Amino acid sequence: MIPIKIETLRFNKIKEDYLQKVKTLLIHGGTKEENKADALKQVYNKINGELIRLEVDHTLEEIIVADFTTLREIKDKLDNNQYKGIDCVYEVYQDSKNANSKKRCVKDSVFEKLYNTYDKIDKKWLIDELKITVCPYCNRDFINNRGNSTSAQLDHFYPRSKYPIFAISLCNLIPSCYACNHNKREKLIDISPYDNEFDFDESITFSYHPISENYLNDYTQLEITMKYNNEISNNIKYMGIKDGYKIHTDYVQEIIKKAEVYNNDQVQEFLNNFGELFSSKEEILRIVFANYIDEKELGKRPLAKLTKDILIELGVDI
Repeated sequence: MIPIKIETLRFNKIKEDYLQKVKTLLIHGGTKEENKADALKQVYNKINGELIRLEVDHTLEEIIVADFTTLREIKDKLDNNQYKGIDCVYEVYQDSKNANSKKRCVKDSVFEKLYNTYDKIDKKWLIDELKITVCPYCNRDFINNRGNSTSAQLDHFYPRSKYPIFAISLCNLIPSCYACNHNKREKLIDISPYDNEFDFDESITFSYHPISENYLNDYTQLEITMKYNNEISNNIKYMGIKDGYKIHTDYVQEIIKKAEVYNNDQVQEFLNNFGELFSSKEEILRIVFANYIDEKELGKRPLAKLTKDILIELGVDI
């Protein structure tokens, strides 16, 4: 798992544009142009009134573009409300139009509009703007758009069935691969890729273990291991991250062999002899090991975190 890091000025512009798009969706329908401001005000007033009842010290507009820390504080407040007898839990209810089906929604709640508005969001636009091309949950799969289609999905970090107030909150929508999104579903996990207070690099580390002495000739004689702290254990468990990495032993074997051939002395020799081709030692390592290893660039290619950790274990000077 890797963090989502977006330059502040660019992210602020995305938030600004996203908020304007969401405002349009909130009053989408037969509202006349001259009445749109009043219609939006009515939506805001209705939901903000409910937020006051729930003792939430933020407005709907603030929540739509709030950072993850703020969303977590609001979520904790809502959870605490349950113990105080303030009802704000939303569950499955019977679809009134079809007695044989159940519908995930927020029955008779002012938040139902937010829940349904999510379905109208231009997800392709959002993923393109964020420029997140590798799933931050697993760091295994590309999630780039292809024309009008996309291989990325948006996971609600806090499920919208239980926390509909976050249904359209930007930092609650995590671009992710199909496997991570569908394994997680509506389970609650602890660490969000938008959590700037969490040390992702130190909290999860990849390694390898030779099953036999023949592991350099037979990659099936290798296994990939993971060390992680308890805070992130639910992320690993619910999205099946361990199982996802089992198939990459051939990749790790290649790293081990390359690290032997392209050792620190060899890399320095390349830099000395071909300085006009390479801007830095980091570029040589990226080309040799076919991946990014700078912590700020781990989201550019799949398996970058795995590559970085194995190289450090092998003593490669990165």
